[in-house]
Amino acid sequence: MAFVLPYRELPGAISARALEEHYKLYLGYGEMLGRVEKALVTAERPEKHLADSPFSGALWGQSYALGGVLLHELFFSSLTTSTNRIMLLLGIEAAIERKWGSQEAFLRDLRAVALSVRGWAVLALKDGTTDGLRIIGLDAHDLGAVFGYRPLLAIDVFEHAYWADHYTNRAAYLDQLLPYINWVAVEARYR
Repeated sequence: MAFVLPYRELPGAISARALEEHYKLYLGYGEMLGRVEKALVTAERPEKHLADSPFSGALWGQSYALGGVLLHELFFSSLTTSTNRIMLLLGIEAAIERKWGSQEAFLRDLRAVALSVRGWAVLALKDGTTDGLRIIGLDAHDLGAVFGYRPLLAIDVFEHAYWADHYTNRAAYLDQLLPYINWVAVEARYR
């Protein structure tokens, strides 16, 4: 079942048209996942190491499509239409301040990671901890994920996320998008 967007646009950051096209791309990853999982059922299992077998190709497709689905759902659900944020005393904010020293320093680093990778900037928490936060950069849906870390927030920085509204100006996209972070949703994942 596909994630349902709770908003139609994020003014200044993502227009309704751009969001509609972005959502279609997300649905495409879901369709791809369905196709590759069917292929995994019927693909012949190799008896020796074959990195180029139909089975290994379907496995690659599965991780790529599944990453595309899950990261997009995390991205879409990490945003809210309200930029009039009242500072809440949330556990995630205290953890961010312990790690980065301030909210501003955290946002500066999140933005820097988002400007340095091809695909995703992800705030993640090391499993079993409350202060094991990291900002992880992923170059693709399936390149850069770190086992043992739970994603709390994902920022999509592939060109499809910003091109329609910001062309090549990724920095402007980020400056407009970051105020839309839904810290209540991030806090729920943190807990």
